[in-house]
Amino acid sequence: MEVPFRPFGKASLNILLICPISIPFLAIPWFLSQKQQEISMDSDHGPQTQTEIGGFYTGIYLPPSNRGLLQQLAAVENETNHQFSVASTYLAWGADPLPVAEWQALAEKGTIPMISWEPWTNLFPHYATHPELGQNKKVFHYIAEGYFDGYIDSVAIAIRSLGYPVFLRFAHEMDNPMYPWSATGDNTPAEFIAAWRYVHGRFQSLGVQNVTWVWNPLKPSAFEAYFPNGARYPENMYVDWIGITCLNYGTANQDGRWYRFEELYTPFQQKLKHYGIELPVMLAEFGSTSYGGAAGSWVADALRKIRTAYPEIRATVLFYSDQDQNWVADWRPATGEGGINWTYPLNTISSTLNSFSTLALIPFEKKEGAATRPKPRVAGDSGNYSLLVKGSPFYIKGVCYNPAHDWRDGFLPLTRKQLEQDFSKIKAMGANTIRRYEPGPYDINMFNVAEEQDLAIVYGFWFDPAIDYYTNTAAKAAYEAKVLKHVKKYKDRNAIIAWNIGNESWGLQKKHFARPYLTLTRRAYLEFLEGLAQKIREIDPDRPIFASEEQEHYQLPSTVYELYTHLPSVDIIGINAYYKANIERLQETFLKFDGSRPYAVTEFGPKGYWSHEFGDFRDGYHLIEVSSLSKARWYQTQWQTYIQPHKGHNLGGFAFSWRDRYEGTSTWFGITDYKGRLKPAYYYLQQAYGAAEKPVTEAGRADFADLTIVGPWNALKPGGSVWLTAAVTNGYAGPLTFEWDIQDEASWKSVGSIQNDIYDLKHVELKIPAAKSSYRVYVHATDTAGNVITASRPLVME
Repeated sequence: MEVPFRPFGKASLNILLICPISIPFLAIPWFLSQKQQEISMDSDHGPQTQTEIGGFYTGIYLPPSNRGLLQQLAAVENETNHQFSVASTYLAWGADPLPVAEWQALAEKGTIPMISWEPWTNLFPHYATHPELGQNKKVFHYIAEGYFDGYIDSVAIAIRSLGYPVFLRFAHEMDNPMYPWSATGDNTPAEFIAAWRYVHGRFQSLGVQNVTWVWNPLKPSAFEAYFPNGARYPENMYVDWIGITCLNYGTANQDGRWYRFEELYTPFQQKLKHYGIELPVMLAEFGSTSYGGAAGSWVADALRKIRTAYPEIRATVLFYSDQDQNWVADWRPATGEGGINWTYPLNTISSTLNSFSTLALIPFEKKEGAATRPKPRVAGDSGNYSLLVKGSPFYIKGVCYNPAHDWRDGFLPLTRKQLEQDFSKIKAMGANTIRRYEPGPYDINMFNVAEEQDLAIVYGFWFDPAIDYYTNTAAKAAYEAKVLKHVKKYKDRNAIIAWNIGNESWGLQKKHFARPYLTLTRRAYLEFLEGLAQKIREIDPDRPIFASEEQEHYQLPSTVYELYTHLPSVDIIGINAYYKANIERLQETFLKFDGSRPYAVTEFGPKGYWSHEFGDFRDGYHLIEVSSLSKARWYQTQWQTYIQPHKGHNLGGFAFSWRDRYEGTSTWFGITDYKGRLKPAYYYLQQAYGAAEKPVTEAGRADFADLTIVGPWNALKPGGSVWLTAAVTNGYAGPLTFEWDIQDEASWKSVGSIQNDIYDLKHVELKIPAAKSSYRVYVHATDTAGNVITASRPLVME
């Protein structure tokens, strides 16, 4: 059974403004004067919570021993008849060699290392005489100043090379006065947050995506000052899991009390609820002494409560040691033992441990650097790469031809007449290639017309990022069968110059899976793609293969690194880029992590709607759509500044998208509108692609109106009305014909009506629907040549 088709959504973060909806039929005008036809469809582009983590994680800390960690772990797993998901270790900062062999042995066993990474600074010989670092003072200040970059990078690269998930508990219990990385060492909460983000950023810049960041305070009060996530949580994510120290000291406690589990945990739970934090919780140090009670019974009882009453707790790591020297009170047991004893007969908790639905971890083969690549189907080498079509060099000047893919693109029938009209316009724009994302019923029509008009096709296959590629073998088999069927069927079509497997599926899995499981699903996805690419090569040995991914700003290094390491049989890496801050870094980042093959910009276009950091929002919430003219200029700039100058490293690009689609807004993307009318973007791309007969703009001349909707930004009452103006903000002086629409952003339905207008709909009074919802107003302005300029703005509602 095939999964539902939902191609190429751009959302990189959990901020979208839309949800499952019913929509108007795109082939029919949806302005106020038209009767609506509605089709109910499901969507995966609404807000989603990363709740899928694969199961419950059980772990254990075992103190250093002559037997070694792996031997100790085997012994306790035999005693409990339970395989632990996590092995807890501690790593002090310093000059000693990293325990890479131990981490690798754990990964090969199928156990996730958890590294409690302790920033001691006096263990670096070159800082031993430093007045502060030699005394373990001001560590966070010096981290953010770059004093430890080399050491941080060495750890990041070592973890990256594992290719397996790692929990990283950096500077745990930063509020614990026993540690010098607390206020005791003259550190402030602001310095801690700055250092956390700095270290996190260095890992990202090195392409490390297999780390699960665990933030672990000692006390609930630390949430007020030390939590590193950004103001727009959960968008600015620096933390993946919340770690909690949950230890019952019993008589050894400062007050001598024996505490129940819920007494220790509830204050943390209340903070999580207060701040709306929905991250998974790990009890990173979990256990009890037997000072005043039975430790095994305490742990077993707590585990039963966790399983039935605390769904946010997704991991427990037993603190199982008799060597802990961190006494919190002067009390000592009569036996005079030197360390706190957190041990007990593990068989007392065996049945309770095994009652959890734990994750079945499968070790991956270690891969470091690129695997041996098969014979490339692209000519040249780095800086001189060239795609060959019919034996001649071919640079892609492309368009993402989206009609009839899914409901967002409308249900426009791609008849021969429609394709001839569209393809002739695409050719006249200077484009030579279209990109398709998925097989469809109009393929034969499309191939025939493309071959007649000498238009090339990169033919694609979309894979749902919501699928669990780690476990869902049936879905992978169905995808493989579909792809190979179509490759065999269409390999003799001359219009197809390359296959494209996947679009943003590796990146967008972050919307459906949380770390560390995300690392496993992503790795499994790449192994699926690699196997698929090898089989495509057997069927069609001559055509190159693309694999396309999103350029999420901080994720690109890890994207390129992971594809470099795990996809040797893919010839060209496609990157979809929209924001200036992204595309201006694309060339440098790609060459840093993959110098073995070319890339292509498989989507470029208007800056996106999904990032608060790089997008346009009013009052931090209301999405602002820039003008059609601004979008047109940005298309041209992207090509002329960031794509074409790097020809030879890249093989060209594809402008997204040919026709308006329901994403972001109804007019956000689209070189043409829902009626097929040309927008300014068409002419700016025509100039960029070298097909314009004259410059699209000249000094003192405005060929297109720069249009915006002017009106009040105060909160409006449902059922009221509002006057709005279609304002031309440049020197354009020609006549325009205006069409207005109000859409409910939750359903894409056209709602409301025009009550009054002035100057042929240049100024309108719109009736606001009575239902409480989010609404957006659109205006389409058509000039005398039949070109259309669009604008939209949200209505601020009470």
